[in-house]
Order: sequence, then structure tokens, then C-alpha cells
Amino acid sequence: WLDVPLSDCGVAQARCLKEKNKLPEVCTVISSSLTRCLQTAEILYPNAHIRREERLRTRNLGRWTGRTTAEIAGAGGRWFSPFASGAPPEGETFRELRDRVSDALRDIAATSGGHQIVVTHGAVIGVVMAMADMEPYIIPQCSYCVVRWSHDRIIILDDPGIGVPPV
Repeated sequence: WLDVPLSDCGVAQARCLKEKNKLPEVCTVISSSLTRCLQTAEILYPNAHIRREERLRTRNLGRWTGRTTAEIAGAGGRWFSPFASGAPPEGETFRELRDRVSDALRDIAATSGGHQIVVTHGAVIGVVMAMADMEPYIIPQCSYCVVRWSHDRIIILDDPGIGVPPV
């Protein structure tokens, strides 16, 4: 995984999300362990204890990590969607990503009470959409969706992609 900090634009988007939306009071904030998600969580909930969860990382793109689509194509690869079923070289399949994220979400739901915030990546939100029997799609950066966990099933209450316009 490529672990990079938020860009200046990402920091501005997170601050805008916090300012323009009434964020819920929460019992628990859980974040992907990658720096950009941890920084977003800290901006949104500066006084909260943030629990790191490795299984909420984005899809492992293996040798394609950090490369552009053009660079991948130039090396003979073909990448067209973070939701494609195949695996990049030394990366994980969508099914592997789904299994990892599903396990994490089940554990979170089973061990924590009250409202919880999960700060993660677009590909992980795509898994949540698939778990809710929706076709996953690429959502804008610094977006959010509201879900409810009910009897081992995810129910999406707000469409993914709610968030802030590009800064």
C-alpha cells in the first residue's frame, strides 16, 4: 500500500466537510491505518480517540501501487476499475478486499455500541455498496455515506458520494 499524507486539497476538503455538515456525536471513531484516513479522522473528530483498523485499508494494488493507468498500460497491464474482479500483479482481488472489509465491519458492529464513524477509502465504500446489493461506483474524494448494520446486512441510508465539491 502507498501510505501518503493528505494533500493540501485533501486537508481543505476534510475541513470543508466538517464545517458544512452536522457530524454525528459518536462513541467510536475507527480509521484505516493509512495516514490520509487517520489525518481525515483527526480533522473531523479532533478530540476523539481514533482506533486504527488495518483491514479498512484500500485495495492492495500490488506492483501497480502508485502508478498511473498509462504507466500500467505501458508495462502491459490493464486496469479499468477498483471493482474489477481480477488481481493486479501481487495485489488482491475484489473478492479478497470484500472478505477483508466484511470481516472488519462485522467485528466493529459486534464489539462497539452506539454511533460509530469509519474513515476509509473509496474502494472500501464500494465494498459496502456491494454488501448492500448496490453496484459499486467511484465516489468523489472526501465523501461519506450513512449506513446501518442490521442482522448481518448493511443498509445504506444516504447514497455514497455525499460530500464536498472539489476545493
